[in-house]
Amino acid sequence: NENSILKEISEMRISDEDQEYLAKLAKRESGYRPHITNQLGYYGLYQFGKSALEDTGFTKNDFNSTSNQHKAALKLASLNESRLRPIMDAYIGKEKDGILITKNGIRAAAHLLGAGTVKDWFMGTTKSPLAKKGFVDGNGTHIIEYFKLFSN
Repeated sequence: NENSILKEISEMRISDEDQEYLAKLAKRESGYRPHITNQLGYYGLYQFGKSALEDTGFTKNDFNSTSNQHKAALKLASLNESRLRPIMDAYIGKEKDGILITKNGIRAAAHLLGAGTVKDWFMGTTKSPLAKKGFVDGNGTHIIEYFKLFSN
Protein backbone atom coordinates (compact mmCIF):
# COMPACT_ATOMS: atom_id res chain seq x y z
CA ASN A 1 0.00 0.00 0.00
CA GLU A 2 0.92 3.65 -0.35
CA ASN A 3 2.18 4.11 3.22
CA SER A 4 4.47 1.08 3.14
CA ILE A 5 5.93 2.08 -0.25
CA LEU A 6 6.52 5.67 0.90
CA LYS A 7 8.09 4.42 4.15
CA GLU A 8 10.38 2.12 2.17
CA ILE A 9 11.46 5.00 -0.07
CA SER A 10 12.03 7.33 2.90
CA GLU A 11 14.28 4.73 4.56
CA MET A 12 16.53 4.37 1.51
CA ARG A 13 19.95 6.00 1.76
CA ILE A 14 19.37 8.30 -1.19
CA SER A 15 19.01 12.05 -1.70
CA ASP A 16 15.77 13.91 -1.02
CA GLU A 17 15.62 14.57 -4.77
CA ASP A 18 15.78 10.82 -5.50
CA GLN A 19 13.16 10.12 -2.82
CA GLU A 20 10.83 12.68 -4.40
CA TYR A 21 11.47 11.15 -7.81
CA LEU A 22 10.60 7.63 -6.69
CA ALA A 23 7.55 8.68 -4.66
CA LYS A 24 5.95 10.79 -7.40
CA LEU A 25 6.85 8.38 -10.18
CA ALA A 26 5.47 5.34 -8.31
CA LYS A 27 2.23 7.22 -7.64
CA ARG A 28 1.88 8.31 -11.29
CA GLU A 29 2.94 5.02 -12.87
CA SER A 30 1.12 2.49 -10.68
CA GLY A 31 -0.71 4.20 -7.83
CA TYR A 32 1.88 2.56 -5.53
CA ARG A 33 0.86 -0.94 -6.65
CA PRO A 34 4.06 -3.01 -6.96
CA HIS A 35 2.52 -6.06 -8.63
CA ILE A 36 0.28 -4.40 -11.22
CA THR A 37 0.63 -5.15 -14.93
CA ASN A 38 -1.04 -2.82 -17.41
CA GLN A 39 -2.75 -3.75 -20.67
CA LEU A 40 0.49 -3.20 -22.59
CA GLY A 41 2.48 -5.59 -20.39
CA TYR A 42 4.37 -3.01 -18.34
CA TYR A 43 4.62 -3.96 -14.69
CA GLY A 44 5.57 -2.92 -11.20
CA LEU A 45 5.63 0.32 -9.28
CA TYR A 46 7.39 2.07 -12.14
CA GLN A 47 5.76 0.20 -15.06
CA PHE A 48 8.89 -1.33 -16.56
CA GLY A 49 8.81 -3.00 -19.96
CA LYS A 50 11.26 -5.35 -21.59
CA SER A 51 13.69 -2.71 -22.90
CA ALA A 52 13.89 -0.87 -19.56
CA LEU A 53 14.58 -4.15 -17.78
CA GLU A 54 17.30 -4.99 -20.30
CA ASP A 55 18.80 -1.50 -19.87
CA THR A 56 19.04 -1.89 -16.10
CA GLY A 57 20.02 -5.55 -15.91
CA PHE A 58 16.99 -6.53 -13.84
CA THR A 59 14.54 -9.33 -14.66
CA LYS A 60 10.81 -9.56 -14.12
CA ASN A 61 11.52 -12.03 -11.30
CA ASP A 62 13.72 -9.41 -9.60
CA PHE A 63 10.58 -7.29 -9.35
CA ASN A 64 9.09 -9.59 -6.72
CA SER A 65 11.08 -7.30 -4.41
CA THR A 66 9.92 -3.68 -4.18
CA SER A 67 13.45 -2.78 -3.13
CA ASN A 68 14.68 -4.00 -6.53
CA GLN A 69 11.97 -1.99 -8.26
CA HIS A 70 13.25 1.19 -6.57
CA LYS A 71 16.84 0.31 -7.49
CA ALA A 72 15.88 -0.36 -11.12
CA ALA A 73 14.04 2.97 -11.37
CA LEU A 74 17.06 4.84 -10.02
CA LYS A 75 19.42 2.93 -12.29
CA LEU A 76 17.31 3.79 -15.34
CA ALA A 77 17.20 7.43 -14.21
CA SER A 78 21.00 7.44 -13.92
CA LEU A 79 21.43 5.87 -17.36
CA ASN A 80 19.07 8.45 -18.86
CA GLU A 81 20.91 11.28 -17.10
CA SER A 82 24.16 10.22 -18.73
CA ARG A 83 22.41 10.01 -22.12
CA LEU A 84 20.88 13.46 -21.62
CA ARG A 85 23.71 15.33 -19.86
CA PRO A 86 23.97 18.14 -22.50
CA ILE A 87 20.19 18.65 -22.40
CA MET A 88 20.18 18.70 -18.59
CA ASP A 89 23.05 21.18 -18.47
CA ALA A 90 21.28 23.45 -20.95
CA TYR A 91 17.71 23.35 -19.63
CA ILE A 92 17.48 22.61 -15.89
CA GLY A 93 16.17 25.69 -14.11
CA LYS A 94 14.83 27.23 -17.30
CA GLU A 95 11.31 27.28 -18.73
CA LYS A 96 10.29 25.54 -21.92
CA ASP A 97 6.72 25.86 -23.18
CA GLY A 98 5.82 27.52 -19.86
CA ILE A 99 7.09 24.60 -17.76
CA LEU A 100 9.99 24.87 -15.32
CA ILE A 101 12.44 22.15 -16.32
CA THR A 102 13.92 20.15 -13.43
CA LYS A 103 16.31 17.23 -13.20
CA ASN A 104 13.50 14.98 -11.99
CA GLY A 105 11.22 16.19 -14.78
CA ILE A 106 13.78 15.21 -17.39
CA ARG A 107 14.39 11.86 -15.68
CA ALA A 108 10.64 11.16 -15.49
CA ALA A 109 10.05 12.13 -19.13
CA ALA A 110 12.89 9.81 -20.17
CA HIS A 111 11.37 7.07 -18.00
CA LEU A 112 8.10 7.53 -19.89
CA LEU A 113 9.35 7.79 -23.47
CA GLY A 114 13.11 7.19 -23.50
CA ALA A 115 16.10 9.49 -23.72
CA GLY A 116 15.96 9.82 -27.51
CA THR A 117 12.39 11.08 -27.42
CA VAL A 118 13.23 13.57 -24.66
CA LYS A 119 16.12 14.85 -26.77
CA ASP A 120 13.73 15.21 -29.73
CA TRP A 121 11.30 17.21 -27.60
CA PHE A 122 13.96 19.66 -26.51
CA MET A 123 15.53 19.94 -29.98
CA GLY A 124 12.20 20.23 -31.80
CA THR A 125 12.97 17.13 -33.90
CA THR A 126 11.10 13.88 -34.51
CA LYS A 127 13.82 11.27 -35.00
CA SER A 128 12.51 8.76 -32.44
CA PRO A 129 9.39 6.65 -33.13
CA LEU A 130 7.54 8.10 -30.12
CA ALA A 131 8.36 11.66 -31.18
CA LYS A 132 6.86 10.86 -34.59
CA LYS A 133 3.71 9.70 -32.75
CA GLY A 134 3.36 13.06 -30.97
CA PHE A 135 5.40 12.48 -27.79
CA VAL A 136 2.86 10.12 -26.23
CA ASP A 137 3.22 6.62 -24.84
CA GLY A 138 1.00 3.63 -25.62
CA ASN A 139 -1.57 4.84 -23.09
CA GLY A 140 -1.75 8.31 -24.64
CA THR A 141 0.25 9.98 -21.86
CA HIS A 142 2.01 13.06 -23.21
CA ILE A 143 5.61 13.87 -22.28
CA ILE A 144 4.52 17.25 -20.89
CA GLU A 145 2.57 15.52 -18.09
CA TYR A 146 5.83 14.14 -16.73
CA PHE A 147 7.68 17.45 -16.97
CA LYS A 148 4.79 19.12 -15.12
CA LEU A 149 4.75 16.43 -12.42
CA PHE A 150 8.16 17.66 -11.28
CA SER A 151 8.02 21.34 -12.27
CA ASN A 152 7.44 22.76 -8.79
